[in-house]
Amino acid sequence: MRPVRRRTALTLGGAGTAVALTGTADLLWGSGAGFQPSGGREISEPEVLRSSDTAMRRH
Repeated sequence: MRPVRRRTALTLGGAGTAVALTGTADLLWGSGAGFQPSGGREISEPEVLRSSDTAMRRH
């Protein structure tokens, strides 16, 4: 494996810094339209199923 050239290292470092700053800015000043998996509805636990004689039954 050959060594990384200075220009390539600076480019990768600059790109990484830009991505980190963009992510930080989004966390600090985000639009408030965050991920809502429930679509605003109340989240409830799923039913519990138990095995009895190889048949699944609601508990």
